[in-house]
Amino acid sequence: PRNAGVNFVNWYISKLHKAAHKDAELTVAFFKVANLLAPPPSVMHPRLAWRVLMGNLTNPSEPAANRQPIPA
Repeated sequence: PRNAGVNFVNWYISKLHKAAHKDAELTVAFFKVANLLAPPPSVMHPRLAWRVLMGNLTNPSEPAANRQPIPA
């Protein structure tokens, strides 16, 4: 059985993925962790957690023209 901490991390990462579709900074932060360039807790930094929160509160049907492009 999973404890509350594991359930929270799984929930947070799913919200991070959703917000990263629209936020290049979150995408880069996740890729750094996935490629072992940053420690896993770095995606829970308050600045990034705020972006995750805001990214999940905005309208998901936002026009593509208003989305921030992901840098190459």
